[in-house]
Amino acid sequence: MGEGKISILQMFSAYTPSRSIREQFEDVFIEKVRFSRHSQILHLYAASHHLIHHRYVKQLQEELLPYARNAVGGVKDMELQMVYYLSDRYQLEDILEEYSDSLLFEIKEKDPIDYLLVKDEEWVVNDSVLTIPLPDSELAKMRHTEIQDFLTHVFLKRFGRTIQVGFNFRQEDKTVMREAHERRLLQEQEQKRQQLERLRALEQEQASDVDLLRTSSDPKKDEKEETNRKETNRKETTTQVKERSGQQETKEKQTGASGKTGAYAKEGRSSFRRSALHAAKDPEVFFGRSCDGEAMPISEIQGELGEVVLQGQIIKLETKEIRNNKTIVTFHITDFSDTISGKVFLANDDLELFLEEFQKDGFYRIKGIVSYDSYAGEITLGSILGIKKACDDRVTRVDRSLEKRVELHMHTVMSDKDSVVDIAKIIKRAKAWGHKAIAITDHGVVQA
Repeated sequence: MGEGKISILQMFSAYTPSRSIREQFEDVFIEKVRFSRHSQILHLYAASHHLIHHRYVKQLQEELLPYARNAVGGVKDMELQMVYYLSDRYQLEDILEEYSDSLLFEIKEKDPIDYLLVKDEEWVVNDSVLTIPLPDSELAKMRHTEIQDFLTHVFLKRFGRTIQVGFNFRQEDKTVMREAHERRLLQEQEQKRQQLERLRALEQEQASDVDLLRTSSDPKKDEKEETNRKETNRKETTTQVKERSGQQETKEKQTGASGKTGAYAKEGRSSFRRSALHAAKDPEVFFGRSCDGEAMPISEIQGELGEVVLQGQIIKLETKEIRNNKTIVTFHITDFSDTISGKVFLANDDLELFLEEFQKDGFYRIKGIVSYDSYAGEITLGSILGIKKACDDRVTRVDRSLEKRVELHMHTVMSDKDSVVDIAKIIKRAKAWGHKAIAITDHGVVQA
């Protein structure tokens, strides 16, 4: 293979390779060189009889780039592409056994999320078909085509082999992940409940200590106070019995078909606030403790940021009952720069009162923790710290020009892949802006 060809390590005379690079590329030769003036990228096509991990290919590419810029004018970047001429004994399974780590390295370099989906999976080979098991999630179904395109391209360009890449979406994994996620959330709820009970016990203990300090050391005075206390308790008991009798009559009158009374609703709201650990000073906060802080645009959320405040419109709202009389409220909130999903965990008794305040299409200010949800497979807003209603702060666009224009090129939903706007909304907006006419230019349909 080396006759009449240049070794890649000798292409630039001033370049001195490291020992690891020399061991990997000492018998690798240049097959073709191509320079694109448009992109200003120098393409080197190198041939090898043995597999080389992409880590070393990338390292050599970075080390040769300065020499390429000095040797060829106008070079901004360089791309080293490997072509492997392996013996006939190498089947697809043999290649993957030696080269799978390199492929995973490249997938991680291209997209870390794709890498997380496939890194722990066992790839199955049957002749020229490669099958990769994936979790049955929306994220996996959305991204599997990227992995498929990458692998088919690599085997065609580097090995001259056409392979088929398939995926097996495992429903059982989804169930296991959901159950594990629910268990973790229930454990967090239990920890919060225990913390609250410890705080209440501490408050009661402190109150008992204060009562002990106030106790008189005079026995006669103590006896007199005890007599007065018993007499007061007797009077209060008599009064409470009368009040309960009156309240029962009122309750029977107020009870409707649903069996709920005004007193019950009030008690229910108080219970809801306690179950949600409500301790907010702001009376507008109907769930949680606080919504303090400056709201950030959702479009700026690029990873796990921790505690944030978001403000926007609820565009999707779903509920799902889980075990132990709990319900998950899943929502999507948008500030029209981007959208993020979130979750609230409630006791079933609190759900009705919560949904009276928290509704689809409403505007809210929400404080919570932005983190990666392993069940949803994406960044979400969880551990909600506070929710309160917010105003609709959208600025409606208007046409302030004195001479109104007429749009002569407008597509509706009838034009496939060109528009997602319904014609009725287009006409409504044109009328609001004072436009006298509009030209609909759909294509590929009867009305075109």
